Amino acid sequence: MPDSALRLEFKHVAPDAVARRCLILLREAIKQPLNGDPFTQFAPQKPGNTILIGAAGTTDQVVPVTLDKYEDVAFAVTNDDLQLPLKELSDQHLVPAMTVLARKIDRSIVDAGPGAHFASAPTELHEGALEAAETLDGISLCARYAYDLSARLMILSMDVLYGVAPDVAPEPTAETGA
Repeated sequence: MPDSALRLEFKHVAPDAVARRCLILLREAIKQPLNGDPFTQFAPQKPGNTILIGAAGTTDQVVPVTLDKYEDVAFAVTNDDLQLPLKELSDQHLVPAMTVLARKIDRSIVDAGPGAHFASAPTELHEGALEAAETLDGISLCARYAYDLSARLMILSMDVLYGVAPDVAPEPTAETGA
């Protein structure tokens, strides 16, 4: 098969555009508050790494959060799907996919209890791969295209690496009188 037959033309659905659109949809779908640092963008991380985030509402308290949750959703896309404008691809595939991810993140936050701290970082990207990572409001998401040779299908996957730490009451100090 000639090399040109394997090459894809991404007219409207480049991985970075998919990642940005998915983040907007994901943020809209998450119902729980994300108590974390919405302005910090972390370098790519591996599952199990611990990062420090600024505690919500403070400037001097940091919270360690272990990135121990990795959620992903993947589905086959056809050549016709790849030619759709991003809005149509979004309506048909991305909205349902981000709804699934949002429910999983919401459940993790609820399970951690009131005031839980949320942190997210992108996973590592591979040079030359059809993938991109984007961050919005403290959530990092990677969008990836891969070709399944055995099934002869293009697969689009999105993943979120994150952690949720329970809220811990600050240690009593002389200033608080406790």
